[in-house]
Amino acid sequence: MHKVEFVKKWPLKARNKGRSQMSVSVHYRIKELIEQTREAFEIFSSSDHVNSDYAEFAAMSLEEFRTALGAPDLTDGQLVKMLRKGRNKYRKGTTKDRWPMFLAGYVTNKAKGNDKTLRARDSWAGR
Repeated sequence: MHKVEFVKKWPLKARNKGRSQMSVSVHYRIKELIEQTREAFEIFSSSDHVNSDYAEFAAMSLEEFRTALGAPDLTDGQLVKMLRKGRNKYRKGTTKDRWPMFLAGYVTNKAKGNDKTLRARDSWAGR
């Protein structure tokens, strides 16, 4: 007999009205992944010379991003591009959200709501 486990659902907050439970769950999984890769990047870069930015470092976790986003065709170049564009929008914007929350929303929206982002070919490094 198989044991059935129930996954705790993320609570819907007032600002998430109109979003499905699934999209909120994906958003928080991406946020956690961004926080984890950011922490690892900071630890790694403080102890050694890193010849990449956060976006390139985070792309080493491509499989986790693919799984969380439900985007099996996502390439490392596309992920890097989304992360960099999100970072730039955060720097230019006037959001009250913390960086991981903003970036998670940006990446989730681009991956789920804008199919051309996933199909776009990156012009650099053959990615």
